[in-house]
Parts: sequence; C-alpha cells; structure tokens
Amino acid sequence: MMQSLQPDVLIAKSQHKSLKRLVADAFRRRDRVAPFLSAEVRRAALCDDAALPDDVVALHREVSFQLDRSPPTPYRILVFPADFNDPETQINILSPLGAALLGLRRGDVPADPTTKACAECLSVIPVAAKRCAFCTSQVS
Repeated sequence: MMQSLQPDVLIAKSQHKSLKRLVADAFRRRDRVAPFLSAEVRRAALCDDAALPDDVVALHREVSFQLDRSPPTPYRILVFPADFNDPETQINILSPLGAALLGLRRGDVPADPTTKACAECLSVIPVAAKRCAFCTSQVS
C-alpha cells in the first residue's frame, strides 16, 4: 500500500466551526492562504477536545518546528488573526506556516499546497495551473 504524501490532520471539534468561518472570511478577502487552509480543514479528522493528543498542533497551543536541518525554533502559540500581535511568540493561522502546521503531530512534515485560488473568481484550482478553469483568467 502506498503511503499518503500528506500527513494526517487532527482538529478539536470545538475549533472546527471557527476554522470554517475563518476560511470563508479568508476567501471573501481573497487571502492567498484560504485554499490551502480550506483543504486542510476539510480533510481533517475531528477529535473531542479532551482526547486531542498533547503533541497535536492546535489553536492556542505552543508549537516549535524545524525547517530543513536548522535547529528547532523557539516555541510560539498558534492564534487566530484577530489575536495575532507578536510574531516572536505567535504564529498566525492564516500565514502559510500556520495553515501548514495546523493539526500535525510531532515528527510530521507539512505538505506542500496542491491548490491555489484564482484572484478573479476565487475558484480553487491546481497549484500548477496557468489559467483558471472556471473564468479563464491567467493565474500566477
């Protein structure tokens, strides 16, 4: 059996509705992270808050990560954009890094985004697309 290229994503049930609202708002504002965060929230397994393992990256939890072979970063707290005020101690969930870390466990490697949003019609299209399949606009 072939192993999935994307690690499993686990989200607390209590945060799921808030994340879905955040994604909808991000699409309305044409946020470039919206398609990836939307895909992650849609594919996530939901878990009772009390059963969410301690090593799962979740909103309002501390996380440290490691890029390539660099040393681990200092711990930061994953937060909603409205709560984000200090990049030294926090990670915005609507940043590419925040969206990629959400729901991962210790040792997981974030997946690269496979989709992006068309800036004209906000359709979700493959990341390699040069034109939107829905409105035919050129996309970068």
